[in-house]
Amino acid sequence: MPEHAPEPASEPAPEPAVHVFAGPTIPSDRIRRLLPAAHVHPPVQHGDLLRLAPRPGDTVAVVDGTFFQSPSVRHKELLHLIDRGVTVHGASSMGALRAAELAPLGMRGAGVVYRLYALGVLERDDEVAVAHATGDDGFVALSDALVSIRFAARRARVAGALDRAAERLIVEAAAAMPFPQRRHATAARAARRLGLIAAHEDAYLEHAARTADIKRADAELLLRIIARESGPITAGVGRATSGADPADPPTVFLAEWLRSFRGELVDGEHVTDEAVLTCCKLFATDYADFHREHVLNALDPATLQRAGVPAGLRATPESAAALVRGFCWAPGVPPDDLMLELLRATPAWECAQGIVVRALRLNRELSRLGYPVSRVSSLRLHTYFTERWGTEQLDGAILDRGFASRYAFTTLAAPFLPLALLKTVEPFALRASGR
Repeated sequence: MPEHAPEPASEPAPEPAVHVFAGPTIPSDRIRRLLPAAHVHPPVQHGDLLRLAPRPGDTVAVVDGTFFQSPSVRHKELLHLIDRGVTVHGASSMGALRAAELAPLGMRGAGVVYRLYALGVLERDDEVAVAHATGDDGFVALSDALVSIRFAARRARVAGALDRAAERLIVEAAAAMPFPQRRHATAARAARRLGLIAAHEDAYLEHAARTADIKRADAELLLRIIARESGPITAGVGRATSGADPADPPTVFLAEWLRSFRGELVDGEHVTDEAVLTCCKLFATDYADFHREHVLNALDPATLQRAGVPAGLRATPESAAALVRGFCWAPGVPPDDLMLELLRATPAWECAQGIVVRALRLNRELSRLGYPVSRVSSLRLHTYFTERWGTEQLDGAILDRGFASRYAFTTLAAPFLPLALLKTVEPFALRASGR
């Protein structure tokens, strides 16, 4: 009997990656000293985790995050990672806050600040807020967090340098300040106006200068915990209390965020899936037919029968239009992910990416000249596409091309109008499969 041919050796699975999002709390060189293999990122903001797209078994540690100059990381973004087998930790700052909020759903917290939020001792978001420099200057903190002032005052009292009244005055003075103005020295000076004596001011400042910052200590604790952990993480173990399945359709918000942030680098520009899909919806001559065909193919016979389509027959134009215009995978979630998957297999994908790159660069140039996309006229936009699509019923044409509403169409199409008007966009076809 002939021997079986040996199976080809499979490629070894990539090592789990560790991603750390930090800035003013702990410098990147210190992170790499504690976790040499870590991928260090700036403070996390809305969309960063979806753009990152870590694999099951990876670890994400959130220390710092933005909330003032840009939208903060959403809870659903963190839960999306946990549901897909990513271990998500938080400590010190934004990480401590989110970990306390999401601990019952699988996010892991570490450190004193996290525990105080989880116990309800700390409630204010601004307890951990600081002003800081930009990434070019290393995200250096330009103020002290209220929680850091609180801990420095408590440690000074425990050491016998302050009494309870002096500790309370310093904390109350700091809490009354806007967070960018909080520093140990300004808090002590403000407390003097509330009755703090000079000897206590000097004692507090001397003690604060010698005391390790509690946020920094918590961040280092978290990194040491991650360094001690070993072994792969089993996909799906993160959220013990959730019955969520990674194959389940996402919520309307998460679906929109995934399309809006995920993408790839094309000629030096980050081109999102949402932008490429929108470009095809707007400028592909056969997109309405492509969309209708694949939505109807995705519908099971029982659904078609309930819509009045007899078994074995294709939908009439009227019933097909109704089915296509109202179809969602889940409440409020259109079949855009299906369309993206199909579009990637067409030659039109690269064509659309090129158009998106041109639109991004033109809009950046126009913005420098004082004409941002926000100034695009909705009336001009609607008139242009009514004429381009050769329709008298714009709302129907919008739905036929997969846009959820006139508002969604207006928002998504606006960045393409300057290019269409000033540079022109040549029509293209999709060559949908099955034709």
